[in-house]
Amino acid sequence: MLKNLFCICVVAMLVPQMASAAVVRFDVALDSSTNGTGSPGMGSATAFLNDLTGQFDVTGTFSGLNGNATNLHLHGLTATPGTGNAGVLVGGFTFDSGVQSGTFSQSTVIADPADVAGVIAGRSYLNLHSSTNTGGEIRGYLLNPTAVPEPATCGLLCLFAAGAAMQRRRR
Repeated sequence: MLKNLFCICVVAMLVPQMASAAVVRFDVALDSSTNGTGSPGMGSATAFLNDLTGQFDVTGTFSGLNGNATNLHLHGLTATPGTGNAGVLVGGFTFDSGVQSGTFSQSTVIADPADVAGVIAGRSYLNLHSSTNTGGEIRGYLLNPTAVPEPATCGLLCLFAAGAAMQRRRR
């Protein structure tokens, strides 16, 4: 009886935390395969997006560009996830300009909930422009978001695991 009560309490505490978990992570590969430039350039990025507040944070690296880096944007929203072109959704990235290899980052808020939903649905991409490819030398779509558990959820899971271990040990 006590064991069942403990499990019910833990589940009751865990469900609201899971419902409010709102941060997703994207691991993005940038290359020329989707924009046809034939560039040997490549890059990678990790982005986090809070679907409630619109907070968007991204960091990444790039290398092997044909030209020197001139601009970097988040474009969206495309008509179809993972393909197509779209206008600039977020600009103003901090990046190593005038080089063929470097780093970039951005921390901003995507204010429109429809834009946030579109990004999560895979309808946006990072586009790195260069002096050789002014329309964009390499790009990467933000696809396959994974949920980032909030600290409270992780704590509750640990509490549940400890309680379960104690119950098992008593037997």
